[in-house]
Amino acid sequence: MIKIYHNSECGTSRNVLAMIKAAGYEVQVIEYLRVGWEREQLTYLLNAANLNPDKRFAQQSRMLPNLSYLMKQ
Repeated sequence: MIKIYHNSECGTSRNVLAMIKAAGYEVQVIEYLRVGWEREQLTYLLNAANLNPDKRFAQQSRMLPNLSYLMKQ
């Protein structure tokens, strides 16, 4: 199963989701703008991508609007 953090307002996200489905994969769609984020999710994803949260990144990204707050808790 493929897990995708999906933004239905984003054309790229819609296209990637369509390609995954067209390829016949089972997909778990997480609409992060609707359900929000949890600290554990963010920590895992940032570590997997070898990224460090910083204030500038969190403020500029609509995708992660509460990143700085969540990571400091």
